[in-house]
Amino acid sequence: MVLWRTVGIIVAIIILIVILYKVTRKTPEKHLSKARKAHKLGEKYFNIGEDDLARDYYQEAEKHRKKAEEIDNVV
Repeated sequence: MVLWRTVGIIVAIIILIVILYKVTRKTPEKHLSKARKAHKLGEKYFNIGEDDLARDYYQEAEKHRKKAEEIDNVV
């Protein structure tokens, strides 16, 4: 009985580690998604006349695109 409980706890811990790894790992898709969001915000602020804020969001989007490309080239 104690053996099965121990095995169950170990399996649950392994499953939790795998799930956490998949959720927190950095992938090109995650960076491209962040780039899309930042670019859309940049467009929004550009359209309302906030050029400095728009430029900041465009730079952030470019940073995420470069990071996605770096990760994609490594993998």
